[in-house]
Amino acid sequence: MLELLEGVGTWLIAADDANKLWGLTRPLAHRLRNRRRARVIYAGGGFEFYATRQALNIEHPSLGKRLANANVQSVDAAWPIGQNFYHQKEELHRVKRLLLPRPEAAEYYARTVGQSGVGAAIREVTKLALKRPETKVAWCKVFLGASVTLVDTDKPTGWVHVEPTLPYSIMRLRSSYTIYKRHSEEAVMEMQRIFNELWEGADKQTGA
Repeated sequence: MLELLEGVGTWLIAADDANKLWGLTRPLAHRLRNRRRARVIYAGGGFEFYATRQALNIEHPSLGKRLANANVQSVDAAWPIGQNFYHQKEELHRVKRLLLPRPEAAEYYARTVGQSGVGAAIREVTKLALKRPETKVAWCKVFLGASVTLVDTDKPTGWVHVEPTLPYSIMRLRSSYTIYKRHSEEAVMEMQRIFNELWEGADKQTGA
C-alpha cells in the first residue's frame, strides 16, 4: 500500500511539473504550430526559409516594422520596384542605396506576371526615394530576377533577405529566405559584394 501511495505521489508531482512546463512552452508550441500552418521552415545555422509570401507576412507584417524592430541603421536594396515599401511610408530613412531596374528592362517581367504600369511605378519609386536626403538611387541595366535587401552588413548583426522574382512567378507563392551574418558571414558579404559591383555599373539618378 505504501508503495502504491508513493507511486501516486510521484505521478502527481510529475503531472504538476508537466503542467508547469506546458504553461511555459505553450506559447512557443502555438507559435511553431502557426508557423507550420503558414509553412515557415527554419533550416538552422542562421538561415530562415519562408515558403510563401503569406508565411513571410505572418512573421514580418511589413519590412518597415522588421527594420524598426531590429533597430537597423543602413539598408542597401536591389528591388524589382519597391512600391509597397514606399507606399507604406515606414522607416524610409533606413534605405541608403536603392537599386532598381531601368523601366524598359522590367517590361518582359511585367508582361509575364500580368502587371501593367511597371515603368511608371519604377519612376514613381525613384522620385519618392530621392526625396529622402540620405537615399541614393541607381537604375540597373538589366532586370535581376531577385529582390535583395542587405541590412547592416558592416555589423555582426547584419543579414540579407532574398526573394526570387522570376518571370511568370506568382507573388503570393514566392518563397524567400534570410541569411544572418553572425552564422554565415561569407554568404552575406558575397551578396554585398555583388550589390556593390552592380551599383558601380548602374545609372545614378538625380531626380532632375
